Amino acid sequence: MKKLLIRSPDCVPIAGATRGAIYDLGRRKYYIIPNEFIELISEKTINYDAWLQKYPGTEEHQTLSSFRDFLIQKELVLFCSEDLVPHIMELRMNYDNPGHIFNTIIDFESWSPYNLGQFISTASEIGARHFLIRSYNSHLNEQDLDLIYNQFIDSPVRSFEIIAKYNPVLYQKAKVTIGDNPRCKSIVLHSAPFNECIHSEKGIAMEIFAATTQSITGPNDCYNNSIDYMNVNVELFLEAQQFHTYYYKKVCIDQNGLIKNCTSHGNDFGRFSPDTLLAVVTSSRFQKLWFAKKDDTEICRNCEFKYMCVDSREIFQKDNTSWFHKSPCNYDPKKSLWKDE
Repeated sequence: MKKLLIRSPDCVPIAGATRGAIYDLGRRKYYIIPNEFIELISEKTINYDAWLQKYPGTEEHQTLSSFRDFLIQKELVLFCSEDLVPHIMELRMNYDNPGHIFNTIIDFESWSPYNLGQFISTASEIGARHFLIRSYNSHLNEQDLDLIYNQFIDSPVRSFEIIAKYNPVLYQKAKVTIGDNPRCKSIVLHSAPFNECIHSEKGIAMEIFAATTQSITGPNDCYNNSIDYMNVNVELFLEAQQFHTYYYKKVCIDQNGLIKNCTSHGNDFGRFSPDTLLAVVTSSRFQKLWFAKKDDTEICRNCEFKYMCVDSREIFQKDNTSWFHKSPCNYDPKKSLWKDE
């Protein structure tokens, strides 16, 4: 039986403005390649002979041979019996997430006019499974940390993270107790007098404990879109086909108790109360930004990173089908350059 070379279903070629990328979704990796090669592997079956006919030069043949060897070495393609090819399914692009919301960001200070525990409880009841709790200026104490920990005991929440201002008491408490909380993904203490980073060992619940000299004074200081923050996985890729990967099923509350799509936004959806949160997050006005996908966004639509990027910049609607950002991204897909490169 004849063997054919086919592209692995979870390896997806994406063309950008000046170059492309292959997303290896199963291994959570990506490879930058020339846009010319994107067309060569866009079909399920890789026709190497057709490549050679299209580019007949000796030097081009050497390049194509090297590219084919690269695809085989990285297992982005595989050999398959001809009769089995029709039975290999392409990746299904449909995606949804259970629950009214899924991710939550909480900006909280000691003077905030809402009850932190009450908000966590209410948000988790309507579907929130990942929480990020941030404090910019208050010196949280041991009791504050215990209050946060206690909210996630016997909880359906999958993970929570804490960003708080450094103080010696909180530092000692957090460093000792973080590993005892299986849902705690990370604790980062900003404005510290030193830098420290401790990664968990295999089998320990938490992933990272860190102190940093960086000062975080507000939500805008948390924006960090760089190559290090690109995330290749099936769930994010499928989500990006239909939704905005930052805003989709996310609810945020700022330090004043106002419900928002993002705490850096000027507009809000009223003050939090346990009786109104569900009504807010299920309203079409609140959910509008959920559907601002990258393929409908200026500049982003031509970026090779568009399906692995979680961009928190505020987004605006240009017309019924198009979106744009007023602030520039740290990456320019037309030049294939990151800021300051």
